Amino acid sequence: GIRLHQNYPNPFNPETNIAYTLEHRMPVKLNVYNVNGKKITTLVNRIQGPGTQSVRFSSSNLSSGIYFYRIKTPTGTLMRSMTYIK
Repeated sequence: GIRLHQNYPNPFNPETNIAYTLEHRMPVKLNVYNVNGKKITTLVNRIQGPGTQSVRFSSSNLSSGIYFYRIKTPTGTLMRSMTYIK
Protein backbone atom coordinates (compact mmCIF):
# COMPACT_ATOMS: atom_id res chain seq x y z
CA GLY A 1 0.00 0.00 0.00
CA ILE A 2 0.81 3.66 0.30
CA ARG A 3 0.95 6.24 3.07
CA LEU A 4 0.49 9.95 2.43
CA HIS A 5 2.02 12.14 5.15
CA GLN A 6 0.86 15.60 6.20
CA ASN A 7 2.83 18.32 4.42
CA TYR A 8 5.39 20.26 6.43
CA PRO A 9 5.32 23.08 7.24
CA ASN A 10 1.55 23.57 7.29
CA PRO A 11 0.39 26.33 6.98
CA PHE A 12 3.15 27.24 4.54
CA ASN A 13 4.62 30.20 2.64
CA PRO A 14 6.00 29.91 0.03
CA GLU A 15 7.12 26.26 0.02
CA THR A 16 6.16 23.01 1.69
CA ASN A 17 7.32 19.39 1.56
CA ILE A 18 4.97 16.53 0.75
CA ALA A 19 6.13 13.05 1.73
CA TYR A 20 4.68 9.61 1.03
CA THR A 21 5.73 6.03 1.60
CA LEU A 22 5.43 3.19 -0.91
CA GLU A 23 5.53 -0.49 0.01
CA HIS A 24 6.89 -1.57 -3.38
CA ARG A 25 7.78 -0.27 -6.83
CA MET A 26 4.74 1.23 -8.59
CA PRO A 27 3.53 4.07 -10.82
CA VAL A 28 2.75 7.21 -8.78
CA LYS A 29 0.75 10.32 -9.62
CA LEU A 30 0.77 13.23 -7.17
CA ASN A 31 -1.40 16.24 -8.03
CA VAL A 32 -2.33 19.46 -6.24
CA TYR A 33 -5.89 20.85 -6.47
CA ASN A 34 -7.66 23.99 -5.33
CA VAL A 35 -10.88 23.95 -3.26
CA ASN A 36 -12.96 23.84 -6.46
CA GLY A 37 -11.25 20.63 -7.55
CA LYS A 38 -9.25 22.31 -10.34
CA LYS A 39 -5.82 20.73 -10.82
CA ILE A 40 -3.07 23.24 -10.06
CA THR A 41 -0.05 21.10 -10.90
CA THR A 42 1.32 17.57 -11.21
CA LEU A 43 4.26 17.07 -8.83
CA VAL A 44 4.99 13.40 -9.61
CA ASN A 45 4.05 11.19 -12.55
CA ARG A 46 6.47 8.26 -12.74
CA ILE A 47 7.32 4.81 -11.44
CA GLN A 48 9.05 4.91 -8.06
CA GLY A 49 10.67 2.34 -5.81
CA PRO A 50 9.73 1.40 -2.24
CA GLY A 51 10.41 3.69 0.70
CA THR A 52 9.63 7.27 1.64
CA GLN A 53 9.74 9.91 -1.08
CA SER A 54 9.54 13.67 -0.62
CA VAL A 55 8.69 16.43 -3.08
CA ARG A 56 8.66 20.24 -2.68
CA PHE A 57 5.63 22.30 -3.63
CA SER A 58 6.07 26.01 -4.28
CA SER A 59 3.01 28.22 -4.04
CA SER A 60 4.25 31.14 -6.10
CA ASN A 61 1.37 32.85 -7.94
CA LEU A 62 -1.35 31.13 -5.88
CA SER A 63 -3.78 32.92 -3.60
CA SER A 64 -4.04 32.17 0.11
CA GLY A 65 -6.34 29.32 1.01
CA ILE A 66 -6.77 25.59 1.34
CA TYR A 67 -5.36 23.24 -1.27
CA PHE A 68 -5.49 19.47 -1.60
CA TYR A 69 -2.81 17.02 -2.64
CA ARG A 70 -3.75 13.60 -3.93
CA ILE A 71 -1.62 10.55 -4.54
CA LYS A 72 -2.87 7.90 -6.93
CA THR A 73 -1.31 4.46 -7.39
CA PRO A 74 -2.59 1.07 -8.57
CA THR A 75 -3.17 0.17 -4.90
CA GLY A 76 -5.31 3.19 -4.07
CA THR A 77 -5.81 6.94 -3.79
CA LEU A 78 -5.24 9.17 -0.76
CA MET A 79 -5.84 12.89 -0.28
CA ARG A 80 -4.90 15.50 2.34
CA SER A 81 -5.37 19.22 2.69
CA MET A 82 -2.80 21.98 3.24
CA THR A 83 -3.09 25.69 3.95
CA TYR A 84 -1.22 28.44 2.13
CA ILE A 85 -0.94 31.80 3.87
CA LYS A 86 0.48 34.75 1.92
